[in-house]
Amino acid sequence: MTFVGLRSEAERELTRDELSLSVGQGLDGHLKVLLVAEVDPRIRGLRRGPQLRVKYAPATVKYYFPNNITRLYMAPPSYEALSPLDSFRALVRQAARLLREPIGKGLDLAHAFFVDFTRFAIPCVHEADQSPGQYLEGYLKVDGAARKLLSELIKVKLRTCRAVITWTSWAAKGFIADGFDRSRVYVVPPPLKAMAARSHRGVNVLIVARDPYRKGLDIALEAFVKASKGVEDARLTVIGPLKSLGLPRNVRVLAHVEDGVLHDMIMPATDIVLAPSRSDAYNLTVLEAMAHGAVPVVSSAGGLPELVSDGGFVTEIDDVSSVTKSLEALIFDEKLRGKLSRRAVEIVKERHNPEVISYRLLEVYRRALEED
Repeated sequence: MTFVGLRSEAERELTRDELSLSVGQGLDGHLKVLLVAEVDPRIRGLRRGPQLRVKYAPATVKYYFPNNITRLYMAPPSYEALSPLDSFRALVRQAARLLREPIGKGLDLAHAFFVDFTRFAIPCVHEADQSPGQYLEGYLKVDGAARKLLSELIKVKLRTCRAVITWTSWAAKGFIADGFDRSRVYVVPPPLKAMAARSHRGVNVLIVARDPYRKGLDIALEAFVKASKGVEDARLTVIGPLKSLGLPRNVRVLAHVEDGVLHDMIMPATDIVLAPSRSDAYNLTVLEAMAHGAVPVVSSAGGLPELVSDGGFVTEIDDVSSVTKSLEALIFDEKLRGKLSRRAVEIVKERHNPEVISYRLLEVYRRALEED
Protein backbone atom coordinates (compact mmCIF):
# COMPACT_ATOMS: atom_id res chain seq x y z
CA MET A 1 0.00 0.00 0.00
CA THR A 2 1.24 3.49 -0.84
CA PHE A 3 0.65 6.64 1.14
CA VAL A 4 -0.18 10.17 0.04
CA GLY A 5 1.27 13.13 1.94
CA LEU A 6 -0.81 15.98 3.33
CA ARG A 7 0.92 19.35 3.42
CA SER A 8 0.97 20.98 6.86
CA GLU A 9 -0.80 24.34 6.95
CA ALA A 10 0.69 25.42 10.27
CA GLU A 11 1.79 29.05 9.99
CA ARG A 12 4.45 29.17 12.68
CA GLU A 13 7.62 27.55 13.99
CA LEU A 14 7.56 25.45 17.16
CA THR A 15 9.59 26.64 20.13
CA ARG A 16 12.77 24.79 21.07
CA ASP A 17 10.97 23.08 23.97
CA GLU A 18 8.22 21.88 21.68
CA LEU A 19 10.69 20.56 19.13
CA SER A 20 12.12 18.25 21.78
CA LEU A 21 8.75 16.48 21.92
CA SER A 22 8.92 15.30 18.33
CA VAL A 23 10.56 11.95 18.92
CA GLY A 24 10.75 9.20 16.32
CA GLN A 25 11.17 11.60 13.42
CA GLY A 26 12.33 10.55 9.99
CA LEU A 27 15.43 11.76 8.22
CA ASP A 28 13.68 14.90 6.97
CA GLY A 29 13.07 16.03 10.56
CA HIS A 30 9.31 15.40 10.52
CA LEU A 31 7.26 12.97 12.55
CA LYS A 32 5.52 10.89 9.87
CA VAL A 33 1.96 10.15 10.92
CA LEU A 34 -0.51 7.96 9.03
CA LEU A 35 -3.94 9.63 9.27
CA VAL A 36 -6.91 7.29 8.87
CA ALA A 37 -10.29 9.03 8.97
CA GLU A 38 -13.77 8.96 7.48
CA VAL A 39 -14.57 10.70 4.22
CA ASP A 40 -17.52 13.12 4.08
CA PRO A 41 -19.59 11.99 1.05
CA ARG A 42 -20.84 15.55 0.48
CA ILE A 43 -17.39 16.90 -0.31
CA ARG A 44 -15.49 13.66 -1.00
CA GLY A 45 -12.88 14.81 1.49
CA LEU A 46 -11.99 14.41 5.15
CA ARG A 47 -14.62 15.19 7.73
CA ARG A 48 -14.28 18.46 9.59
CA GLY A 49 -12.54 17.14 12.73
CA PRO A 50 -9.64 15.52 10.86
CA GLN A 51 -9.58 18.53 8.52
CA LEU A 52 -8.86 20.84 11.45
CA ARG A 53 -6.08 18.58 12.76
CA VAL A 54 -4.43 18.73 9.33
CA LYS A 55 -5.05 22.45 8.81
CA TYR A 56 -3.43 23.34 12.13
CA ALA A 57 -0.87 20.54 12.16
CA PRO A 58 2.26 20.99 14.30
CA ALA A 59 5.14 22.25 12.18
CA THR A 60 7.18 19.10 12.88
CA VAL A 61 4.41 16.66 11.86
CA LYS A 62 3.75 15.46 8.33
CA TYR A 63 0.51 13.57 7.77
CA TYR A 64 -0.05 10.78 5.25
CA PHE A 65 -3.19 8.84 4.42
CA PRO A 66 -3.81 5.53 2.59
CA ASN A 67 -4.33 5.97 -1.13
CA ASN A 68 -7.54 3.92 -0.93
CA ILE A 69 -9.04 5.82 2.00
CA THR A 70 -12.39 6.34 0.27
CA ARG A 71 -12.79 2.57 0.08
CA LEU A 72 -11.85 2.20 3.74
CA TYR A 73 -14.21 4.84 5.06
CA MET A 74 -17.35 6.69 4.04
CA ALA A 75 -19.39 8.47 6.69
CA PRO A 76 -23.18 8.17 6.28
CA PRO A 77 -24.91 11.34 4.97
CA SER A 78 -27.30 11.03 7.91
CA TYR A 79 -27.26 8.78 10.96
CA GLU A 80 -31.05 8.93 11.05
CA ALA A 81 -31.18 7.28 7.62
CA LEU A 82 -29.38 4.23 9.01
CA SER A 83 -31.46 1.37 10.36
CA PRO A 84 -30.03 -0.70 13.25
CA LEU A 85 -29.44 -3.49 10.73
CA ASP A 86 -27.57 -1.12 8.41
CA SER A 87 -25.44 0.03 11.33
CA PHE A 88 -24.65 -3.54 12.32
CA ARG A 89 -23.71 -4.48 8.74
CA ALA A 90 -21.46 -1.43 8.40
CA LEU A 91 -19.59 -2.26 11.59
CA VAL A 92 -19.22 -5.90 10.57
CA ARG A 93 -17.75 -4.80 7.23
CA GLN A 94 -15.29 -2.61 9.08
CA ALA A 95 -14.42 -5.45 11.45
CA ALA A 96 -13.52 -7.58 8.43
CA ARG A 97 -10.45 -5.35 8.07
CA LEU A 98 -9.03 -7.15 11.09
CA LEU A 99 -8.21 -9.95 8.66
CA ARG A 100 -6.13 -7.70 6.41
CA GLU A 101 -2.41 -7.12 6.58
CA PRO A 102 -1.27 -4.33 8.94
CA ILE A 103 -0.52 -1.01 7.24
CA GLY A 104 1.80 1.91 7.99
CA LYS A 105 5.25 0.38 7.53
CA GLY A 106 7.86 3.09 6.99
CA LEU A 107 5.96 5.69 9.02
CA ASP A 108 6.31 6.56 12.71
CA LEU A 109 2.78 6.58 14.10
CA ALA A 110 -0.85 6.00 13.09
CA HIS A 111 -3.60 8.44 14.09
CA ALA A 112 -7.06 6.94 13.52
CA PHE A 113 -10.38 8.77 13.92
CA PHE A 114 -13.70 7.46 15.21
CA VAL A 115 -14.65 3.78 15.02
CA ASP A 116 -11.72 2.05 13.36
CA PHE A 117 -10.68 -1.57 12.80
CA THR A 118 -7.64 -1.05 10.61
CA ARG A 119 -4.59 -3.05 11.70
CA PHE A 120 -1.39 -1.04 11.99
CA ALA A 121 2.24 -2.11 11.74
CA ILE A 122 3.23 0.92 13.83
CA PRO A 123 2.12 2.38 17.18
CA CYS A 124 -1.30 4.03 17.00
CA VAL A 125 -3.46 6.59 18.77
CA HIS A 126 -7.24 6.79 18.49
CA GLU A 127 -9.32 9.98 18.34
CA ALA A 128 -13.08 10.29 18.78
CA ASP A 129 -15.54 12.82 20.16
CA GLN A 130 -17.26 10.09 22.22
CA SER A 131 -16.60 6.65 23.66
CA PRO A 132 -17.82 3.39 22.06
CA GLY A 133 -20.65 3.11 24.57
CA GLN A 134 -21.74 6.72 24.00
CA TYR A 135 -21.57 6.22 20.22
CA LEU A 136 -23.66 3.05 20.17
CA GLU A 137 -26.28 4.53 22.49
CA GLY A 138 -26.56 8.07 21.14
CA TYR A 139 -26.00 7.59 17.41
CA LEU A 140 -26.48 4.05 16.16
CA LYS A 141 -29.27 3.04 18.55
CA VAL A 142 -28.01 -0.54 18.62
CA ASP A 143 -29.47 -2.55 21.50
CA GLY A 144 -29.34 -6.00 23.06
CA ALA A 145 -26.87 -8.68 22.06
CA ALA A 146 -25.75 -6.78 18.94
CA ARG A 147 -24.75 -3.78 21.02
CA LYS A 148 -22.87 -5.91 23.53
CA LEU A 149 -21.01 -7.73 20.76
CA LEU A 150 -20.09 -4.56 18.89
CA SER A 151 -19.11 -2.75 22.06
CA GLU A 152 -16.69 -5.49 23.08
CA LEU A 153 -15.28 -5.74 19.56
CA ILE A 154 -14.62 -1.99 19.42
CA LYS A 155 -13.05 -1.97 22.87
CA VAL A 156 -10.74 -4.89 22.06
CA LYS A 157 -9.51 -3.09 18.93
CA LEU A 158 -9.10 0.32 20.58
CA ARG A 159 -7.14 -1.15 23.47
CA THR A 160 -4.38 -1.91 20.97
CA CYS A 161 -3.91 1.86 20.66
CA ARG A 162 -1.43 3.51 22.98
CA ALA A 163 -3.54 6.61 23.58
CA VAL A 164 -7.09 7.86 23.18
CA ILE A 165 -7.65 11.50 22.21
CA THR A 166 -11.06 13.02 22.79
CA TRP A 167 -12.52 16.54 22.83
CA THR A 168 -14.32 16.92 26.17
CA SER A 169 -14.12 15.63 29.72
CA TRP A 170 -17.63 14.20 29.16
CA ALA A 171 -16.26 11.92 26.44
CA ALA A 172 -13.15 11.11 28.51
CA LYS A 173 -15.41 9.92 31.33
CA GLY A 174 -17.24 7.78 28.77
CA PHE A 175 -14.01 6.07 27.71
CA ILE A 176 -13.05 5.44 31.33
CA ALA A 177 -16.54 4.06 32.06
CA ASP A 178 -16.05 1.75 29.06
CA GLY A 179 -12.99 0.31 30.77
CA PHE A 180 -10.13 2.30 29.21
CA ASP A 181 -7.06 3.12 31.29
CA ARG A 182 -7.57 6.74 32.42
CA SER A 183 -3.82 7.39 32.13
CA ARG A 184 -4.10 6.86 28.35
CA VAL A 185 -7.13 9.10 27.78
CA TYR A 186 -6.33 12.70 26.79
CA VAL A 187 -8.64 15.67 26.23
CA VAL A 188 -7.29 17.62 23.24
CA PRO A 189 -10.04 19.78 21.68
CA PRO A 190 -10.04 20.65 17.97
CA PRO A 191 -7.67 23.52 17.09
CA LEU A 192 -9.27 26.67 15.74
CA LYS A 193 -8.46 30.36 15.38
CA ALA A 194 -10.87 33.16 16.22
CA MET A 195 -12.09 34.78 13.00
CA ALA A 196 -13.68 38.03 11.94
CA ALA A 197 -17.42 38.57 11.75
CA ARG A 198 -19.09 40.06 8.68
CA SER A 199 -21.18 43.20 9.12
CA HIS A 200 -24.90 42.82 8.40
CA ARG A 201 -28.29 44.11 9.39
CA GLY A 202 -30.69 42.43 11.77
CA VAL A 203 -30.20 39.24 13.78
CA ASN A 204 -29.15 36.11 11.91
CA VAL A 205 -29.76 32.70 13.51
CA LEU A 206 -28.28 29.44 12.18
CA ILE A 207 -28.90 25.74 12.70
CA VAL A 208 -27.17 22.93 10.81
CA ALA A 209 -29.31 19.81 11.20
CA ARG A 210 -28.58 17.10 8.66
CA ASP A 211 -30.02 14.69 11.26
CA PRO A 212 -33.17 16.76 11.95
CA TYR A 213 -34.64 14.86 14.91
CA ARG A 214 -31.37 14.19 16.70
CA LYS A 215 -30.29 17.82 16.24
CA GLY A 216 -33.63 19.12 17.53
CA LEU A 217 -34.65 20.98 14.38
CA ASP A 218 -38.34 20.87 15.32
CA ILE A 219 -37.48 22.47 18.67
CA ALA A 220 -35.40 25.18 16.99
CA LEU A 221 -38.16 26.03 14.50
CA GLU A 222 -40.90 26.25 17.11
CA ALA A 223 -38.74 28.34 19.45
CA PHE A 224 -37.59 30.72 16.71
CA VAL A 225 -41.12 31.33 15.38
CA LYS A 226 -42.29 32.20 18.91
CA ALA A 227 -39.25 34.29 19.82
CA SER A 228 -39.16 36.28 16.55
CA LYS A 229 -42.88 37.06 16.36
CA GLY A 230 -43.28 40.68 15.36
CA VAL A 231 -39.54 41.12 14.75
CA GLU A 232 -38.95 41.91 11.09
CA ASP A 233 -35.17 41.75 11.06
CA ALA A 234 -34.68 38.35 12.74
CA ARG A 235 -33.92 35.54 10.29
CA LEU A 236 -33.28 31.80 10.69
CA THR A 237 -31.15 29.81 8.24
CA VAL A 238 -31.71 26.05 8.31
CA ILE A 239 -29.18 23.76 6.65
CA GLY A 240 -30.65 20.29 6.36
CA PRO A 241 -33.40 18.16 4.81
CA LEU A 242 -36.44 20.32 5.53
CA LYS A 243 -39.35 21.26 3.24
CA SER A 244 -39.74 25.03 3.11
CA LEU A 245 -43.42 24.90 2.18
CA GLY A 246 -45.52 26.61 4.84
CA LEU A 247 -42.62 28.09 6.78
CA PRO A 248 -42.54 31.77 7.79
CA ARG A 249 -40.86 34.18 5.37
CA ASN A 250 -37.98 34.79 7.80
CA VAL A 251 -36.96 31.12 7.72
CA ARG A 252 -34.59 30.17 4.90
CA VAL A 253 -33.92 26.49 4.13
CA LEU A 254 -30.79 25.31 2.34
CA ALA A 255 -30.94 21.57 1.77
CA HIS A 256 -27.41 21.57 0.36
CA VAL A 257 -24.72 24.18 0.81
CA GLU A 258 -21.06 24.17 -0.14
CA ASP A 259 -18.66 24.14 2.79
CA GLY A 260 -17.02 27.29 1.46
CA VAL A 261 -20.33 29.15 1.49
CA LEU A 262 -21.11 27.92 5.01
CA HIS A 263 -17.75 28.85 6.51
CA ASP A 264 -16.94 31.96 4.49
CA MET A 265 -20.34 33.57 3.99
CA ILE A 266 -22.99 32.26 6.40
CA MET A 267 -21.05 31.73 9.65
CA PRO A 268 -19.31 35.14 9.65
CA ALA A 269 -22.74 36.80 9.45
CA THR A 270 -24.34 34.63 12.16
CA ASP A 271 -25.34 36.18 15.48
CA ILE A 272 -26.86 33.12 17.17
CA VAL A 273 -26.15 29.44 16.50
CA LEU A 274 -28.60 26.76 17.65
CA ALA A 275 -28.06 23.15 18.69
CA PRO A 276 -31.04 22.05 20.84
CA SER A 277 -29.95 18.47 20.23
CA ARG A 278 -31.54 15.36 21.67
CA SER A 279 -28.22 13.56 21.27
CA ASP A 280 -24.88 15.16 20.45
CA ALA A 281 -21.32 14.26 21.36
CA TYR A 282 -19.91 17.57 20.14
CA ASN A 283 -20.89 20.18 17.57
CA LEU A 284 -18.22 21.64 15.30
CA THR A 285 -20.78 23.96 13.70
CA VAL A 286 -21.31 25.58 17.08
CA LEU A 287 -17.58 25.86 17.71
CA GLU A 288 -16.82 27.38 14.31
CA ALA A 289 -19.72 29.82 14.56
CA MET A 290 -18.48 30.84 18.02
CA ALA A 291 -15.10 31.60 16.46
CA HIS A 292 -16.88 34.34 14.46
CA GLY A 293 -18.69 35.63 17.54
CA ALA A 294 -22.01 33.79 17.25
CA VAL A 295 -23.74 33.18 20.58
CA PRO A 296 -24.66 29.50 21.07
CA VAL A 297 -27.96 28.17 22.39
CA VAL A 298 -27.56 24.44 22.97
CA SER A 299 -29.09 21.58 24.93
CA SER A 300 -27.44 19.71 27.78
CA ALA A 301 -26.75 16.70 25.52
CA GLY A 302 -23.30 15.10 25.61
CA GLY A 303 -20.37 17.49 25.51
CA LEU A 304 -22.35 20.58 24.44
CA PRO A 305 -22.39 22.30 27.87
CA GLU A 306 -18.62 21.91 28.10
CA LEU A 307 -18.15 23.28 24.58
CA VAL A 308 -20.28 26.37 25.26
CA SER A 309 -19.32 26.96 28.91
CA ASP A 310 -20.38 30.49 29.92
CA GLY A 311 -20.37 31.80 26.36
CA GLY A 312 -24.05 31.14 25.69
CA PHE A 313 -27.21 29.40 26.90
CA VAL A 314 -27.58 25.71 27.84
CA THR A 315 -31.13 24.34 28.04
CA GLU A 316 -32.56 20.99 29.01
CA ILE A 317 -33.25 18.46 26.25
CA ASP A 318 -36.68 18.87 24.60
CA ASP A 319 -37.29 22.13 26.48
CA VAL A 320 -38.88 24.39 23.83
CA SER A 321 -39.77 27.01 26.42
CA SER A 322 -36.17 27.50 27.55
CA VAL A 323 -34.89 27.68 23.97
CA THR A 324 -37.58 30.26 23.20
CA LYS A 325 -36.67 32.40 26.22
CA SER A 326 -32.98 32.20 25.38
CA LEU A 327 -33.67 33.34 21.82
CA GLU A 328 -35.91 36.16 23.00
CA ALA A 329 -33.23 37.42 25.37
CA LEU A 330 -30.62 37.44 22.60
CA ILE A 331 -32.84 38.89 19.87
CA PHE A 332 -34.16 41.78 21.98
CA ASP A 333 -31.08 42.56 24.10
CA GLU A 334 -28.26 43.74 21.85
CA LYS A 335 -26.00 44.48 24.82
CA LEU A 336 -26.36 40.92 26.16
CA ARG A 337 -25.79 39.54 22.69
CA GLY A 338 -22.61 41.57 22.31
CA LYS A 339 -21.30 40.53 25.72
CA LEU A 340 -21.83 36.82 25.05
CA SER A 341 -20.45 37.19 21.53
CA ARG A 342 -17.18 38.51 22.91
CA ARG A 343 -17.10 35.72 25.49
CA ALA A 344 -17.66 33.08 22.79
CA VAL A 345 -14.62 34.36 20.90
CA GLU A 346 -12.58 34.38 24.13
CA ILE A 347 -13.47 30.72 24.74
CA VAL A 348 -12.22 29.78 21.27
CA LYS A 349 -8.98 31.68 21.88
CA GLU A 350 -8.48 30.17 25.35
CA ARG A 351 -9.38 26.53 24.66
CA HIS A 352 -8.68 25.99 20.97
CA ASN A 353 -5.52 28.02 20.37
CA PRO A 354 -3.69 26.10 17.60
CA GLU A 355 -0.27 26.63 19.20
CA VAL A 356 -1.40 25.24 22.56
CA ILE A 357 -3.34 22.39 20.95
CA SER A 358 -0.32 21.49 18.80
CA TYR A 359 1.84 21.24 21.90
CA ARG A 360 -0.70 18.98 23.63
CA LEU A 361 -1.07 16.78 20.55
CA LEU A 362 2.70 16.39 20.25
CA GLU A 363 2.83 15.40 23.92
CA VAL A 364 0.34 12.59 23.23
CA TYR A 365 2.37 11.45 20.23
CA ARG A 366 5.56 11.52 22.30
CA ARG A 367 4.09 9.40 25.09
CA ALA A 368 2.65 6.92 22.59
CA LEU A 369 6.03 6.51 20.90
CA GLU A 370 7.99 6.21 24.13
CA GLU A 371 5.83 3.40 25.50
CA ASP A 372 7.50 0.02 25.52
